[in-house]
Amino acid sequence: MNTQKHYFLAVKLPETIKNDFALYTEKIKDELPFQRWVHREDLHITLAFLGYATEEQLHNINKIMPSIAKKYEALSLKLTTLNTFGKKESPRILWYGVEDNSELHALRQDIFLECERLGFSLDKRPFHPHITLARKWKGGNFSEEFLIPFHTINRLFLASEFVLYQTNLQSVPKYEIIHSYTFKEG
Repeated sequence: MNTQKHYFLAVKLPETIKNDFALYTEKIKDELPFQRWVHREDLHITLAFLGYATEEQLHNINKIMPSIAKKYEALSLKLTTLNTFGKKESPRILWYGVEDNSELHALRQDIFLECERLGFSLDKRPFHPHITLARKWKGGNFSEEFLIPFHTINRLFLASEFVLYQTNLQSVPKYEIIHSYTFKEG
């Protein structure tokens, strides 16, 4: 088994939003049979998946990220709607969308550029900010109509920091905060 730790940078969600999603997923999980539901402490918005990192790369990340964080005030983010990634008939990810505003996009771009400069090979797919709620559909054929009954959590929230997570796939929660980077005071 590969025991190398993987790392990623993500917007940390406020406790109120984590609590809302914990209640929300309790209500919907019996109706939407996904194999694995994300622990409330693992809810986040991924900015850059780094994969394996050397000690030197982690040290450099921790030197650079505070200055990026101080370029931004707390991010005002808006939740949008429930959706899926993967095959239409058997989605692999159930997620809740986050509106991609200019500040979030700029933050992600700044982080991306610095991580690439440090030698990380990052995913080039378009950025679709979201919060993963569950993985691996285990029901029959899925239909987007299954999502219709579940009201949307249309709300705004402020994110005050982003973090460097380490994955611990054998643990629950799976993600451990290694460093936090707080945005500048408004």
